[in-house]
This record gives sequence, structure tokens and C-alpha cells, in this order.
Amino acid sequence: REVDVVACDGEGTPGAFGIGKWTSKAVDFDELTLPDRLAPAIDGYNGQAHRYLFSRAGFSPRLVTHAASDPTLHLVTPADIYP
Repeated sequence: REVDVVACDGEGTPGAFGIGKWTSKAVDFDELTLPDRLAPAIDGYNGQAHRYLFSRAGFSPRLVTHAASDPTLHLVTPADIYP
């Protein structure tokens, strides 16, 4: 498993990281545990970074509901990038 995207500030502190899922099934809540488990392996991670999940097929309703209450979690589909 790997982190697909890491964005750092000018001092090298990660401010955001993301994982992409290019499957035909909507990403469900269970996939949220992966970035949470991998985050501590990112050099300079201080627990404050925003998390991004990228999905070709979208997200389950329960993950969308959870993301709405978590300001550090961002769900992104191709339609969000290429409207």
C-alpha cells in the first residue's frame, strides 16, 4: 500500500495527502482506514494534514455523510477535476 499524493508547505511539513482508487465500485467507509494507517509513515506528518480520497466510481452514501462532518476529509471524483 502506498500514499499516492503528498503536498508539503515550504518547510516540508505535509499539509495534505491522498489515496486514489480507480475501481468500478464506489469507495466505502472501510477505505478511510487506509490513509489513517499510512499517514504516520509520511516524513514530517504531524497529524494535522488534510486527507483526500480520489475515486473513479464515487463514494458510498455513508462515507459522503461522514466526510460532510469531517473538515479534514475531502472526497474527489473525476467530475470534480474535469467538470
